Amino acid sequence: MKKVATRYATALFQLATTAEEKEQHYKDLGKIKNWMLGSSNFSMLIENPLLPQKLAEKVMSEICTRGKASANLTSFLLHIVDEGRLKALPEIIEAYNDLFHKDNRIEKAYVETAHPLTKELEENFKAVLETRFKTKLIFNFKVNADILGGFRVQVGSHQINSSLMTQLANLSRTLKGAS
Repeated sequence: MKKVATRYATALFQLATTAEEKEQHYKDLGKIKNWMLGSSNFSMLIENPLLPQKLAEKVMSEICTRGKASANLTSFLLHIVDEGRLKALPEIIEAYNDLFHKDNRIEKAYVETAHPLTKELEENFKAVLETRFKTKLIFNFKVNADILGGFRVQVGSHQINSSLMTQLANLSRTLKGAS
């Protein structure tokens, strides 16, 4: 299904003729993704193979109208419904996001901390990491009490591990080697 999603996402990406249109598709697909995550009815629409195609088209058309989606995006989404590929929509959205991020040199940053960060600390983290990596980053903050203290960051293939758990493990290896 991943190859199918990538093909559809690539087609939509190429359909957009300007950077602004690509960005608008990115934003509109983000809204649709949020609706999917927040609505069990929308999830049932995607997952139900017995749903009549006309009803699925009507629902998708209504979503596009309410979300003020462009004509190109609306046509694209209705085409997905016509092709019976609605179930692939979440993967298509992810594939489109990946294309958009690559085209705009945006990286994903995964940050784990032992305790929740204040908004001020989050903003400081963002500023420091964007300066360090010299790129726009999309952040995913996660609390992981197992790291005990400190933080872990992953941006692409780069990792920064300043967790207390790792420091204790390194100390233990050093002490075992000294004996």
